[in-house]
Amino acid sequence: MTTSATSELRTGVSLVQTHPGISVALGAAIVLSLCATCTGLGAIVGPWFVCELYGVQIAAATGIARPRTSAWIRAAAIVLATVVIVALTGWLAALGFGPDVATADAAEEPLPWPEALRRVGLITGSVILAVGFIAPFLYAPLVLIDRGGRIGGAVVESAWLASRGGALRHLALTFVVFFLQLSPALIAAMIVARTFERAATPLGLLGALPLMTITIPLGQAWTTAAYLERRALLAAPRAVQVRGPVPRSLVALLALDVLAPVLALAMLGLTALRPSTPAESDAPPGTTLIERDVQDERARIVVPDTTITVVVEGRELIVRAGDGDADGAGRLPRAWPSAIEQVRVVRARDVYAIVIEAGDRVFHTRVDGAGMRVDDSIRRRLEQHVPTWALLTILAAFLVFGLLGGRALASLGALRAEVDAPERAAAYARSMRWGLTIAPFVIAALLAGLVSITR
Repeated sequence: MTTSATSELRTGVSLVQTHPGISVALGAAIVLSLCATCTGLGAIVGPWFVCELYGVQIAAATGIARPRTSAWIRAAAIVLATVVIVALTGWLAALGFGPDVATADAAEEPLPWPEALRRVGLITGSVILAVGFIAPFLYAPLVLIDRGGRIGGAVVESAWLASRGGALRHLALTFVVFFLQLSPALIAAMIVARTFERAATPLGLLGALPLMTITIPLGQAWTTAAYLERRALLAAPRAVQVRGPVPRSLVALLALDVLAPVLALAMLGLTALRPSTPAESDAPPGTTLIERDVQDERARIVVPDTTITVVVEGRELIVRAGDGDADGAGRLPRAWPSAIEQVRVVRARDVYAIVIEAGDRVFHTRVDGAGMRVDDSIRRRLEQHVPTWALLTILAAFLVFGLLGGRALASLGALRAEVDAPERAAAYARSMRWGLTIAPFVIAALLAGLVSITR
């Protein structure tokens, strides 16, 4: 850790110590908001609590409380966007590479260390790419809370401030800040996964939440301290307004560079919600409970000693359980090219394999006693719907923007410097060159996302 980073961390600790009760209370509010994200409420109030925490820390450092204006709403929107990008990447990576607690991968024995380290490395690498993507925007919420203005101006000012300390140093700061805030949950999850059964990993996350009420304010304070150390480099907001607008073509190009990878990532998230098709193979060894030929392309098969019902309608196969039509796996995605000719149910322990024969091809899916599929993991969905080249293309877009996006935005942010601001034409040309360099990669990522979601 460099001397500057150590100084910023010490300043951050002092900011938390100035109002420890308020800091922990806001940290608890943010943690509870994260828990309420599934209801939609957390996505609204969580970013606002983050902005409140920033406001308290800026006031503690400057002695001046910033008024709550519409700029705070814009700051909250940036906080929400950056958290969603990192969280979605982490979610996809964790479910794609991590322990699959919903399927047979949820074994009772811990993973062997080589496999555990490989999975952790893949997840960490994916998250680092996401953190690198949002690194230029790290100071943008603070700029809006401290100086007001609009999102575009705050973003370029943030990118320019980030570039002043060195791109790699700022990337490291961004990653360490995110890791510090989430460190209790990550460490607890790894301990539980290695010590107990892998299916108990979410319990480790739950047990770490109280500690995050401290680490979240500390991580935010570190970011605030780094911003306050550089804020004097920016010109006064009124002076910035006099320097004129940015050409619309350049704004459109930079917006494409920023939004295209995010849209591609969102498409990956939507792809993970699409069920996978049954595997084209016969059932694993087990006891055959029932075997039925399908007559007139229709059949209704009740699995003995269960509430599972298999309904065949031409090429469609529907799995139901209990009395309601909504229970069970429902209508399976079709992988067979013709009408179903035979259905066989094989039991292996507490899992039921439903074998489908159509023409000369055999498929099977596995369900539990409630009729829910146990072979439809997120990993399988991504492997089935996302081509390898598409995934690599999206990752490359995040990598390229992480390396070059800050430069494209910082060229415009330099126009807002207090001293030594470049000529506008030169700054626009420099930003345009970097933006055009990034554009092919992000357009390719957008196309890769479209292929994945429609495949």
